[in-house]
Amino acid sequence: MDDPFRIGLVRDSVVEPLYMSPRQRGQAMKYDDTGGLRQCGRCLERKLPTEFYASGDRVINRRCKSCTNRHLRQLRSTPKGYALKLAASRKYNKSKKNKEADKRYYHKKGRELNNERRRLRTDRVVTKYGGMCVCCGETIRDFLTLDHVNNDGNVERRTTHMTKLYKKLDRATDRLPGYQILCCNCNFGKHRNGGVCPHDSLVRLIVANE
Repeated sequence: MDDPFRIGLVRDSVVEPLYMSPRQRGQAMKYDDTGGLRQCGRCLERKLPTEFYASGDRVINRRCKSCTNRHLRQLRSTPKGYALKLAASRKYNKSKKNKEADKRYYHKKGRELNNERRRLRTDRVVTKYGGMCVCCGETIRDFLTLDHVNNDGNVERRTTHMTKLYKKLDRATDRLPGYQILCCNCNFGKHRNGGVCPHDSLVRLIVANE
């Protein structure tokens, strides 16, 4: 008997063609409602789903295992087929490494851009609110922070992230009430001193003694 892989498959005195269009292959892959079988797109035999290479419960190969293995053996036996397989493997590994490297690069680049935007936004807010500590007059930018005049910063931080707060202050056309610029010493001293900067307490004490 001639090879059905080469000339076709004889069924009920009818020669079925070896080549099938994608639509015919899709129809050949349908399950048989009576026995739960699946037709191979190569040998055209109906087999159980376990006879097909699958990922989980989903059949992903149009050919059965025997036809797939036979095709792979024929492909690997030729120098061209082996070279194509080796080239495809190298290309996949290279593309995977490049994707991982690009991902790390863009993540790093994104963090740098976000940090730069955040720094510029903070500088604009500090400049809008005077650019100096309202208590001691400190002007060095690294010492200046945003302070809540009414000591309600903890309440606002529970509902609003600091990034969103700075965006709101930056987008506002004018100064919003309830905010001021203090240096780190005055801001921390105000927190430790019950909401009043130690400088103000000292001034009040001097004025009271006079």
